[in-house]
Amino acid sequence: MEHTQKKLKVDTSKDESEEDEWDDIIPNETAAPEYNAPDPQVKNIEIVIENKLPSKTGIKKRDRILRRNIHHVHLLCLLSSVIHRNHWINQPSTLANLLSLIPKSFSIINKSNIKKFAIWFHHYVISEKFDWDPFGEVELLFVGALRAANVQTRLIASLYPISLSLAKSTPNCPVIYWGEVFLDYEWIAISSEGNLGPDHFVNSSNSYIIALDTEFGIKDITKKYSHQWGAITSKLRSEEWWNSTLWLYSKSHSTAGDMLDDLEMQRNEANEKMPSNLKGFLNHPLYALQRHCKKNEVIYPDGKKHAVGMFKKIAWKKEGRQVKEGEEPFRITKEDSVSAQLYGEWQTEVLSRPILQNMALPSNKYGNFELFHPNMLPVGCVHLSGPYYKRIAKSLGISFKEVVTGFEFRNRRMVPVVDGVLVFEQDAPVLKDSVQEFIVQERQKILKQKEKTIWERWRRLIMKLLLQKRLEKEYL
Repeated sequence: MEHTQKKLKVDTSKDESEEDEWDDIIPNETAAPEYNAPDPQVKNIEIVIENKLPSKTGIKKRDRILRRNIHHVHLLCLLSSVIHRNHWINQPSTLANLLSLIPKSFSIINKSNIKKFAIWFHHYVISEKFDWDPFGEVELLFVGALRAANVQTRLIASLYPISLSLAKSTPNCPVIYWGEVFLDYEWIAISSEGNLGPDHFVNSSNSYIIALDTEFGIKDITKKYSHQWGAITSKLRSEEWWNSTLWLYSKSHSTAGDMLDDLEMQRNEANEKMPSNLKGFLNHPLYALQRHCKKNEVIYPDGKKHAVGMFKKIAWKKEGRQVKEGEEPFRITKEDSVSAQLYGEWQTEVLSRPILQNMALPSNKYGNFELFHPNMLPVGCVHLSGPYYKRIAKSLGISFKEVVTGFEFRNRRMVPVVDGVLVFEQDAPVLKDSVQEFIVQERQKILKQKEKTIWERWRRLIMKLLLQKRLEKEYL
């Protein structure tokens, strides 16, 4: 007898989420399960499972946007919390209570005894008041005690918001505090445990460190406490959004302490060591590898450490520069199957204002004049920006060219941005005055039309009221 072989195909490609759509079936406990005896002629049953896993699509754009918004909101919450605590330790009652605890031996605090003061304060507060310090109250009270002792002190807060990266977890401690005192024209970082100097507070995970003074001014000083700003720290931050947020809390004037901060941060950024891994070089402000350069970037030929951009001639003109005569393109790339010649900044010079030829207004093949930078304005000409100039110049018979100041995408295509006209210097005053007179006349026309509309509406309202009155009198 011939043996047969059966294959059962099980398709697991369907999404597991479809299980939620099945109805729950309650089995009949009284019914006996069916049992079929095995067919003696069937042997070697093979089950083939086709495991069609869905393709990995990676992190979607909406997930990144959501994560960034969460990062911003958490950062704002932490900032609000720090501002509230700085306000609390600045209260007169808080300062008075802290001042009453300071012994006479610390009536004057300077560089020589500030560490002793910190150790005394930490021992006194921990042994007498706190068994544990989950929210950094000891450091807050320490900063308050220094302020009560008439020492110029800033509250320093290192913020650890939810990371911008979806792969990283939420930090356990979102805020860490310490203080900075201004003694002998120097900011000295110090904690209540007596740790002196910024090195005690440097951490590779530092991303946002702010300083709050007694006047509630806030300044970002992260670069003071970061040894790898370009390689690590700058990539953990939402820089543009953060700077615009802190602008609301910035002081209107700079002090000697602020200038010292700026100098120290600039020095730290300039003296940053070279990254120790390939990832650190990516988008680094100081160092670059050729492998990370884009098609329009190159390592500067004179041996500088960072990458510089290369652009076409028209792009350099928009920056107010022109390619030097006789320079060959440093690189030739293809854009939409068209060769593009790229030049570096070292191959350019400041664009000189062109001189008119044959006393005629210049124009491109479309009859317009391209003005992407003030240096492109010809000598003896004026750019009049705004509406109405074209109409008035035509009516007065003044020679002009429409000015293209850039390009923008509109209806899925690139279109020029036209702003005003180019005229000779001697024609500019007459055209300006004529446009101003035209604007005044247009405004008067608009006002007259509005007045006419208002009177017409009042007339219609009065007629309707009179009609209503008459009908009420006759029929009611």
